[in-house]
Amino acid sequence: MTEKNILISVYTNASGFLWSIMKVDSGTDLGWSEFNGDCEMSGTFTTYEKALEDALDLVAKCDLKKFKKDCPNNKFHMGNYAGWLSQHYR
Repeated sequence: MTEKNILISVYTNASGFLWSIMKVDSGTDLGWSEFNGDCEMSGTFTTYEKALEDALDLVAKCDLKKFKKDCPNNKFHMGNYAGWLSQHYR
């Protein structure tokens, strides 16, 4: 969390578990899992652990510095980080 400046929050809704991420130092929203989970019916994750593992794995593959460097300027916005991870690192 401190090393990458990213806070991962796993939460549940009526269908299952999802994750959201934000910057630790400012609370800036970085996006959420957008129903990319393992449940075929709802797109959520079936367990807390699976949601957390997914978020940790994606953040490990591409931290914020790499995202800023790799993301085309016309698409760069901190709120697009989670979507970028899901599209490019799954």
